[in-house]
Amino acid sequence: AASFPAAAVRMLPLPVSSRVVRRTLRAVRPPYAGDRSQVDAVLAAVEGEPADIGGGLRVVREGASLTVYEVAADAAAIGPIAFPTPGTVTFDRHRITAVSAPCRSVRVRGRQAAYIDVELANTLVVRTAAAGERIDIGDGRKLVSDALNEEGIPPRLRTTWPLVVAHGKIVWIVGVRVAAWARPQPAASRVLELTTERTACSTT
Repeated sequence: AASFPAAAVRMLPLPVSSRVVRRTLRAVRPPYAGDRSQVDAVLAAVEGEPADIGGGLRVVREGASLTVYEVAADAAAIGPIAFPTPGTVTFDRHRITAVSAPCRSVRVRGRQAAYIDVELANTLVVRTAAAGERIDIGDGRKLVSDALNEEGIPPRLRTTWPLVVAHGKIVWIVGVRVAAWARPQPAASRVLELTTERTACSTT
């Protein structure tokens, strides 16, 4: 995917804004810089309506930016994947790693790490969310779609966003939220540490 400020479309002369669009298209799928109809479709998207512009490409307004990206493969085509623990899996553009660690070594790493009950080792699967699926948040259950929206995950990424699941229940919306039921027990001496990073390319 590649983005540029939507203001560039409104404020720049047409020949210049067209060159911005062509550079964006080339960044998404080098060395192809798009044809006239694709450039026009991207320029029109500044008003906020997403559009398929041909060639497997789509343009969408995301805040102050326009983003051009390749339409994601069907989510079912990239999952579910068994998650060996300890071990690493790559799911779409996410690389997720699991290691067993003593509780005393646990470090806070923001949302790029999660700590779960070590008893869940060797039961984990990575997949996408089903429609209407919810995660346990302790005092209730929250829609996965709502959790992703609250975290600012763009709609174009949500259909292929990974979940770590055990026994059919969500353990971790990767990089977003850990399920209350999966957290380590207070007296646990070890935890299962899950970490994530984005990769440059999709595996699909």
